[in-house]
Amino acid sequence: MKLYGSLQNRIMEEGAQKLKPEVGMGATFVSYSDLDAGTIIEVVSDVHIRVQLDKHIRVDKDGKQSTFDIGDAQYYRYEPDPEAPIYECWMRKDGKWHDEKNMRGRVVRIGKREHYYDPSF
Repeated sequence: MKLYGSLQNRIMEEGAQKLKPEVGMGATFVSYSDLDAGTIIEVVSDVHIRVQLDKHIRVDKDGKQSTFDIGDAQYYRYEPDPEAPIYECWMRKDGKWHDEKNMRGRVVRIGKREHYYDPSF
């Protein structure tokens, strides 16, 4: 099995996979070292959910989305975004949720919404 992305994201995606998805529950798309926050908007079946990305508003000391310094903490508040894309996510045999629109099938952690932009890329 080929691993990709940051080690921290790989470790963090393990714990959330045992939760039962519910409408309104937070979700996090893991993309290498970046994270994108979303909300479960529909539970289609035990192995199929729909997740919509959330608006993320930066609220840390900088508070400016255009200014990032490597190592600075990033804090966000989240709001629903009815205009955001909706992603079909499936539980695979590996026991993890995956976004099937993304060719690589990025992992989707459920139970918590997080956003992080890695400024080093």
